[in-house]
Amino acid sequence: GASFPLTGPQLAHTVHLGPLWFYILAIPGLIFASWSGMALLAFFLSALKFWLAYDFGKKLHSTQLGIFFALFLALPSWSSIQLIIWTHTIVLETALLLYLLSLRRSFLFPGAGNWLLTGFCFSLALHAHPTALPYLVLLSLAWRPLLQKWYWIVCLAVGVAVPFLPYGFEQLLNGFPDLVALQNYYTNEVSPGGPFTMLKLLYSVVVIGPNLYYRTALPANLAAIAIVVHWLLILVMLGLCLLKPRTTELRLKRLLAAAVSILLIVVVAVVLMRARTLWHLAYAPSFALAFLYAVVATIAC
Repeated sequence: GASFPLTGPQLAHTVHLGPLWFYILAIPGLIFASWSGMALLAFFLSALKFWLAYDFGKKLHSTQLGIFFALFLALPSWSSIQLIIWTHTIVLETALLLYLLSLRRSFLFPGAGNWLLTGFCFSLALHAHPTALPYLVLLSLAWRPLLQKWYWIVCLAVGVAVPFLPYGFEQLLNGFPDLVALQNYYTNEVSPGGPFTMLKLLYSVVVIGPNLYYRTALPANLAAIAIVVHWLLILVMLGLCLLKPRTTELRLKRLLAAAVSILLIVVVAVVLMRARTLWHLAYAPSFALAFLYAVVATIAC
């Protein structure tokens, strides 16, 4: 209660997010007067992604898709670092799932309240990390219900903006220091990657992340077995999926196309942010890959 920050965590020692993360962590801090309560809350919020993934897959298609989505989110990858670090990035996948569930609800039952909630959930994802931004393109799937009434677009925008108001107020008072810092940072330290960097990021998410986790977490002999089992699972699943292209229902084909598209869009966006991809920048592509695997597994079974 000694401080009420208007800005949140700092990214790359340059720009800040909104302050929402600090206020969320303040709740267990106030109750327990200990950092351990904050860590437990952060891990709990991160673990919610498994239930939300199951719920999202079930509502989107079937119980089978929900189970596969939750399982593939749990597969070792770059996002496994969330198990040992409790910074704001560990809730990115949870926030993205809240946004997707809310977007689906707004698509089926369009209304001012639902669109306001969708905007707020997307704002939560942006507070977790800006790599959530490419998922904004999924709004294009709901453009028809969104355009039924002009003020629904306003509700969506308000939902996104409100959690950032303290940050915007602070920046306005101080002459937008983050904008100046971001311009200097981009000019001096960042160069967007090209097509080769995109391939490297895809390879890293698909191959390097899982393999590195097994080799770090397990003895050498067990790691080798785990890697073989991992890739047998993926390859068998892909093989069975390829055997069923004509018999697969149209809905699953559309989900597969959407999964591939969003994965590519997120990879391009992450590479444009900076040429060198840090581990937490791989969370958003890994999330899309997990959903892609889940759809492929549903087709294969």
